[in-house]
Amino acid sequence: MTAQHRLVPHEGQDGTFARESANSNAGFQSISLQSDQVETHGPDAFRIGMRRLASGVTIVTAAAEDGLSGLVATSVASVSVHPPAILVCVNRFGTSHEAIKQSGHFCINVLGQADREVAYLFSRPNNHATRFQSSRWSSLRTGAPALVDCLASFDCRISETADAGTHTVFFGQVLETRLWADSIKPLLYWDGAYRE
Repeated sequence: MTAQHRLVPHEGQDGTFARESANSNAGFQSISLQSDQVETHGPDAFRIGMRRLASGVTIVTAAAEDGLSGLVATSVASVSVHPPAILVCVNRFGTSHEAIKQSGHFCINVLGQADREVAYLFSRPNNHATRFQSSRWSSLRTGAPALVDCLASFDCRISETADAGTHTVFFGQVLETRLWADSIKPLLYWDGAYRE
């Protein structure tokens, strides 16, 4: 027989819950669960859950009419190898969203452990004027900034967009891929911090 489960508040004040299991052969049996193990719903639980997903760190850049723009992004994924295509999800309320949309292109720069300070620089909202002053910035076919010596740069032309809640999904046709470094030591992000 298939067991049925339900969560009920625990008598104690330790933040635990009891899961009661029932089947046709037995009565309810209580199993204690810590409150952080209980499945919850809503945006806060979703954000906490997603923070537990380790992701590679990228800087997504664009060269718009009013200047260079860029942001730190972890929502990046390969779409296709033939033809090469990639996507990035960008918050519509972020300062780089319009630059990417209006320019029609973007460059995804995959960061290594040596690029942690670049990630911090692009994470801070007040550093727009100094983000591209380093001599490490170059450009590929679209003119969007490419970070020399990062793990890889994907220079893209926007092929399609899709609205998804608070974000726009930008699909990019990869025009050029540059592998800058032989050493592959990626910078990762999880639980609210950059990690190696």
